[in-house]
Order: sequence, then structure tokens, then C-alpha cells
Amino acid sequence: MTRTPQRKENERWIQSYPTALREAQSSGKPILIWFHHSVGSPPSKKLGTELLHTKEFEDWAKKNVVRVCYDQAEKFESEPVYRKRQKMLEYVKKAPSLFGVRGTPVLLVMSPDGSKVDTLRGYYTGQNALYFDQIKNSVKLAKQQYEEFKKTLIPKGYRVWTGVNGNTVFAKLSRYSEKTQTLWLQELDGHQSRTSLKRLSLEDSSWNRKNPMKTTVGTSAPAHVAPERLFPCRPAAERFIHGLPLHPHFCIEI
Repeated sequence: MTRTPQRKENERWIQSYPTALREAQSSGKPILIWFHHSVGSPPSKKLGTELLHTKEFEDWAKKNVVRVCYDQAEKFESEPVYRKRQKMLEYVKKAPSLFGVRGTPVLLVMSPDGSKVDTLRGYYTGQNALYFDQIKNSVKLAKQQYEEFKKTLIPKGYRVWTGVNGNTVFAKLSRYSEKTQTLWLQELDGHQSRTSLKRLSLEDSSWNRKNPMKTTVGTSAPAHVAPERLFPCRPAAERFIHGLPLHPHFCIEI
């Protein structure tokens, strides 16, 4: 496999599971979490060199998974605010215990519904092809499980919504204002997104006209409703999933 320069050509690995989960639920892609130590774990460094930092893996991953990396050696020295830097350090240090992980490297494959599908522990030199096949098989299984999970939610009103820009979200219509043509879509984690009818695809606009959920004119949206995300992406609110605070835009290139 051809290795790519780590910080120039690799896509960014998110260091926030809640952020990754929201992206996974929107895109339908499983989550790949890498518990890493770039200084004190030779096997984990070798896994990066022989697989996770290669162009072949990069090309596959950006189409198939949402990636998270918790590097226990990361010091966040580029963050100038001391208090924020300490929170980041605490956040990454806390992650392994919350997922029941010990040692590095460990890879978790998670379904977009938040359930764990597979765990890959350790790495030996030269096993990159076998390891890659295991990841692919687990990701395929995670996608299948998520599709089955979504089917159980269709009777509850959940469906795939598509924006005119092609972005999608799996959610149910919770409120609709006919006067302003504003919709509130509730996602799997209970968070709501707000958008307008004109920003929906023609198919979804037609569906909404046939299945309207009207609200009292002038009623304000709940305080936790975020601005438009499908159309375009919204900033994420501070929340907690698996005991981890969501840090919007908290990413790292590795």
C-alpha cells in the first residue's frame, strides 16, 4: 500500500464521538474509532504506517466510514487557551474507559445507531491486508444492521429527508408552520433541526404537502432546536453521549 503524508493528504480524524455519531446518523456511514498512542505504542504506530495512513485506506474510508481517533499522546499545544486545552486532554484521556477499551491499538466499528459491531485489538507487522479485510467486513455488517434498525423506526414516522443540495438526514417531522413554511425535524438522538420547505427536495416537499403537521401560528421553536443543518450544516450544541461532551469542530489531522 502507498503511504500518504499524514498531515497533508489524510482526511481529518474527529476527536469527538458525539460529533461523529451525528454525522454517522446523517450519512448512514458506520463509525471507526481508533484508540491510539503515537509515542508509546509501536504496534499502533505501525498500524498507522502500514494501513491507516495509506492512500488505499484513505480512498476507501472517506466513502465508507466516519473516523474518530483518540491519541493519548496528543498534547494540544496549538490550543492557546489553557482551560480549553485541559478539557481536551481530559476528554481524550477519559474516552478509553468509557468505551471499555484497554491498551492500544484498538479499533471499534460502531453502527450509526450507536451500537458496537466489532472490536479489533493489537496489530502485527505485515497484517495490513488481513486487518483491512476485517474492517471492511465489520463496516459492511454495521451498515446492514443500521438499515434493519431504520426499518423499525419507519412506523414511528422516521424517514430520509433530502435537501436541494443533496445532503440527507434520517429524522421525523415534529412540527410544521404553514404560515412560514418552516419544518422542525427530530433526529434519532432527540435533537431537532429547522429548515424551510423551499430547501427540501421536490419529493420531500411533495410528501410534506400531503402529510402536513401544522402548528399554531406564532409558536416559537423549543430552545434546543438548532438552526438549519441539512441546508446548510449547523454548529452543534454542547451535549453528552457516552459521557463525553460534544466539542464542535474539535478535529485533528493525523
